[in-house]
Amino acid sequence: MRTHKKIPQSKRPLFIFITVAVLLGFILALSFDTYIKQLTKKAAESLDISTNQFIFLVEREKRRNNPLKLPILFYHYVEVVTDERDTIRKSLNIEPIVFESQLMTLKNYGYTPIHLGQLINYYDNKNPLPPKPIIITFDDGYRDFYTDVLPIIKRQQVKVTLYMVSGFRDYTKNYLTTPQLLEIAKEPLVEIGAHSANHFNLAYIPLAQATAEIEASKKDLEKLIGKPVTHFAFPYGAFTPAVQQATQKSGFQTASTIDPGIIQFYSQRFGLKRIRPGRMVGNDFISYIETHMVN
Repeated sequence: MRTHKKIPQSKRPLFIFITVAVLLGFILALSFDTYIKQLTKKAAESLDISTNQFIFLVEREKRRNNPLKLPILFYHYVEVVTDERDTIRKSLNIEPIVFESQLMTLKNYGYTPIHLGQLINYYDNKNPLPPKPIIITFDDGYRDFYTDVLPIIKRQQVKVTLYMVSGFRDYTKNYLTTPQLLEIAKEPLVEIGAHSANHFNLAYIPLAQATAEIEASKKDLEKLIGKPVTHFAFPYGAFTPAVQQATQKSGFQTASTIDPGIIQFYSQRFGLKRIRPGRMVGNDFISYIETHMVN
């Protein structure tokens, strides 16, 4: 037969106090929860929407108003440059082995590459983001994306975004051919974005011409690949408030700059910050990403 230990006389007041405190805390918690539910219901009724709709809108606004730590990396060439005289290409290039090492390092440190479409869905409260999201982008649409980058991202199963200059397709051996771009567009790991029609500096040409560049790139790419193209990158990273507005009016959901930083805001989705990792690898690569302009 089990027996219960008696509480010593000297400790009974303390026991009673703790018991009462716990019960009061429990009652207050229930009361507060009920109060919050009542407030939520009243707020929903005042807006003539359901409680679930109200909670959805509150969560969406919370996501849109809070800063988000989201590094966006940008690359140009990924290849072995054989022409030592091509200094511009060498300055913008990293070797394939370095790029693959960077991807492996990101995965080892728990980063999950996502598409810009996932970012917008997050802001619209349609899906969560992984614990350590990161976006990997490529500018211009060079042919080495097909020959060097595509095999690597397939091997590593990493999502990337390709910002294509629509008018540079089939232009010299440096840029993607139409068949190559069509094959790339079928790859689920690749998100196609626009980078203008002719890579003009949109901040230094008439607004009407800049708008035409933005609209033409979207229209041409969508017609070619048969998918919506809703993300844009400013050539040379150059823009003005009027150009940003034109980009939004043209039907794009985001626009990327080359302004450095890793903190993104919904209100600045047409001025997303990006960083260029260059040839850094290992701990230096991760340190650069995690500490670069955190403000």
